[in-house]
Amino acid sequence: MKKIKNFLVMTLFLGITISCSTNEEGTLDCSGFTLDVKNWTNNYNAWASQDGGEQPITYQWSNGSTDDTIGGQDGALTVGTYTVNATDGRGCTVTGSITIEHQLGIIESEVTCIGSYSAIITSDVTEIAGNAIIEKGVCFSTSSNPTINHTKVIANNVGLDFNSKLSSLALATKYYVRGYVINQGGISYSEEVNFTTQSSPSPFTIGQEYQGGIIAYINCDGLSGYIIYDDGVFDTYSWIRAKEICENNTFNGYSDWYLPNIIQLQQMYKNLHQTNIFKFETGATIYDNYWSSSEIYDSSACGDRKPYYLDFDNGNVERLEACYHLNFMPVRNF
Repeated sequence: MKKIKNFLVMTLFLGITISCSTNEEGTLDCSGFTLDVKNWTNNYNAWASQDGGEQPITYQWSNGSTDDTIGGQDGALTVGTYTVNATDGRGCTVTGSITIEHQLGIIESEVTCIGSYSAIITSDVTEIAGNAIIEKGVCFSTSSNPTINHTKVIANNVGLDFNSKLSSLALATKYYVRGYVINQGGISYSEEVNFTTQSSPSPFTIGQEYQGGIIAYINCDGLSGYIIYDDGVFDTYSWIRAKEICENNTFNGYSDWYLPNIIQLQQMYKNLHQTNIFKFETGATIYDNYWSSSEIYDSSACGDRKPYYLDFDNGNVERLEACYHLNFMPVRNF
């Protein structure tokens, strides 16, 4: 029987321990057997990567797992320290550990539109895998370094990028803004941005006669938007022909008309039709609806397109083959 003379434990940097034993016939050299424990696909899993050991390599984690990874690809580990022993075919053992901590979210924000009494802030959040977003939005104040304890606008959309409208602002006033994101790690803020509201109110109103039609929408700057043609009703046309009529004709002295997209039609429904400022055609048949320029390609459809249309009876949006004849409304920007 071989007799163990001594036992050597050597501790390496990064919390890795190498254990080797010696016997009467010589020293078992384990110095080439190393272990690197790191995150795998995200911050909530771990991978024990060994080098220099002889097969077979076995693993024993402090949570009972015997695989070289823990937490799964999606990341299911909770906050804490996890230790692993890796043993090779010679009996050499190396030990490593990793501490799982929550990571703060990352957010960037910028000012994209400034008006008299409002502004638009566009933000983008970098997803931290395994760390669900609890809340996101922007906070603002007339003082530097605003926090969520000042005024905040919470974003309720599902995606990572979002627009926030700051409303009820004062004229000619400087505001400071920071985007924020809250997850399990806590709250993090974007770099601060600032803007100054315009010094006078917008000269335009919804429904105002202007430059060949009536104003249907005003951008947040209060100085631009788009107009609908309000001088008569067109016949119904196919989607392609409706686009051509809008783009290739001069109406009320202007030649830069176009077929509105589906979002613009929804704005017209809200700003003009529902307020009775301008009533769009309605009826019981599909031909009473209005074409939008928004469409998807569909090789099986007539005209290879299925454009979106809006029903001004109820504001519903649907798609239809491009060969159908529907109403349409030319618009132009100002």
